[in-house]
Parts: sequence; C-alpha cells; structure tokens
Amino acid sequence: MSKSDRRAAARERLKQEREREKRREKLTRTAWWVGGGALALAVVLLFGYAIQRGTATGELEYDGPYPAVAVAEDSSIVLSAADQATPEGAPVVDIWVDYQCPVCRSFELEASPTVLELAATGQAQVVYHPVNIFTQEPLQGVSQRGGNASMCMAANAEGGDEGAWAHYADTLFRNQPREGSEGFSQEDLVGWAADVGVESDAFTSCLTDGTYLQALTANTEAASAQFEAQGGFGTPTVTVNGQVLRSATNGPPTGEDLTQAVAAAQGQAPLPEATTSPSAEPGGEPSTDPSASPEASADPDQG
Repeated sequence: MSKSDRRAAARERLKQEREREKRREKLTRTAWWVGGGALALAVVLLFGYAIQRGTATGELEYDGPYPAVAVAEDSSIVLSAADQATPEGAPVVDIWVDYQCPVCRSFELEASPTVLELAATGQAQVVYHPVNIFTQEPLQGVSQRGGNASMCMAANAEGGDEGAWAHYADTLFRNQPREGSEGFSQEDLVGWAADVGVESDAFTSCLTDGTYLQALTANTEAASAQFEAQGGFGTPTVTVNGQVLRSATNGPPTGEDLTQAVAAAQGQAPLPEATTSPSAEPGGEPSTDPSASPEASADPDQG
C-alpha cells in the first residue's frame, strides 16, 4: 500500500471514529432526555395519584351526624336516624344509582350532604339501591365493581363507623372512571377503604368474591320491572314515598329539591316494603319519565 493509500485509509478510519463518537454522544443525550422525561413523568403521575387518593376522601362537604347504616335483605343500603329510631311515618326516600353513571355522580356530589342530614336527623329514611344499568364492557365491569364495593362497605360499616360508608361512596363517585375506560381496580378499592379507616379481611374478601354481584343484578331487574309502566328506568332515579322526584332544571334532583319534597311528604305513611324491596309499586300518578335526568332512559346502556 502506497503512502497516499495509507493516508486515505487513516482519514477514513478517523472519519468513522468521529461518526461513532457523534452517535455515542447522541445516544447519551437521548438517554438523559428520556430518563429525565421519565422521571418527570413519574413525578407527575405520582403527584396526580396522590392528589386522587389524598383528596377524594376529604371532599365530602358534610359536618353533621352520620346516619346509621344497615343492609336490607335485598342488599339495598338503608340509612336511618343516628341515635334514635326514625319516627314512624317519616317519608321514605329511595335512590337508585349506578357508580359508573355520570349523572349519578353529579347528583351525589351535590345532594349527598342533604341526603345524609335527612337520614341522620330522622326527617326521612333513605334507601340506596345500587344497580348496574350497563351491558357492555368495560362499562359493565366498572359498574359492577363499584356497586359491589359500596354494598361491601355498607355491610362492613353496619354497627360500626357509620361515616365510613358515606365517605367511601363519595370517593367512588369522585374517582368515577371515564366512560369506556377501565377503573375501580381491586387495589384502588382496597386503598380507598383504608383511606376511610377500613382495613379488614372481610371487606377485601367481599370485593374479591363479588359477594353482592347477584344482588346488584336482581336490584337492577326489579327496578326495570317497577318503572316499566312509567316509561322505563334510568339512573339516577329518586322517589319520595314512591313519587318520582324531578328537578325543574331537567337535570338530576338537587338537595333543595329533596328537602322540599320531604317537607311536603311529612306525615304521609311510607309505602309498604319501600325500605326492603325496589320492586314495590310506586304510589301516585304514573310518570312518563321516572328518571331525574334527560340522560337516563329506557335504554339500559344510557347512564
């Protein structure tokens, strides 16, 4: 090889080495950027998770007494006076909710303090009927897990910390997954229970075993049959002594709507079996729209 050829080969090797060095520098910068971005993303996700878990249980704006919580034979959740028997003849408020239903979320976040106060002070007996109106996944699964978790917490709170169920139900609605997305994982449901002071094997087993899934389905079918003659069933549906409560705004009933309806019903005898059976026929004139919101309809896939 001539001297000129050797110089050309050396220049080529130097060129290749410089190109390799540039590639190494680029990879180093990329790795740093990705690593830094991943760290920043991790910080954001952890911060967001902390906010979600940390504030969800503390946002229930209610500082009054909590009602006593009991689970009826049909697994509906009965709220009654905290330190005395609910007066005989007190109005009965029945509430059908789906924990995946966005309109139910709006109703609960606005009206739940009123609901708790009415029940705790004996002005009314309140009966929650968790239902599952969705038939497609992942909506159905989320709805089932949320409803089952609420019933599990009510069973756990019975005779114990009455405020636990109220805060847990509030947490479920505040953390309601977007429609079409997965949510209410076992980890979250157990974690939120711990946030309200409930850490028990019985509660965790209730979640794992799906203890109330059959009751959830039965309550849904009973409600659909009950309101079929009135144009169909949707959520949320609220009745006071069997009369469907509507809002003048065409949205879900407000706390004020409920307060006025209970006041108007004072002294009226509650319907037979209203606290134990969601299939009891409602009293009064038939309604063509049993739902308190335009989103709820006879179509079970509308939440």
